Amino acid sequence: MRLPLLAITAAGDRIVDNLKVRAYLDPLLRLPGNVFQSVEGGHAVQFERPDELAAMLLDFLGALPRTASSERLAGVPTIPR
Repeated sequence: MRLPLLAITAAGDRIVDNLKVRAYLDPLLRLPGNVFQSVEGGHAVQFERPDELAAMLLDFLGALPRTASSERLAGVPTIPR
C-alpha cells in the first residue's frame, strides 16, 4: 500500500535547508498524488501561520479519493473549517 505524501516547508526557515529537503524528497514527489508546498514563515510555522498550514492540510486531505474505509467514517463528526 502506498500512502499519499504532503510535504510542507517554511520559506523563511533558517534552520532547515529547504533545498536539501526538496532534493531528498524529489523521487517521492514525482509519484502521482504526492504534493510539495511552501508556506511563508520561519522554523515554527505551525505557530506563526497555523490557519494557513491547517488550510493546506485540509485541502490535501479533502482532495484524496474516497475509499471504502472512509465511507464507513461518514457519520463521524468532523472539525468545521
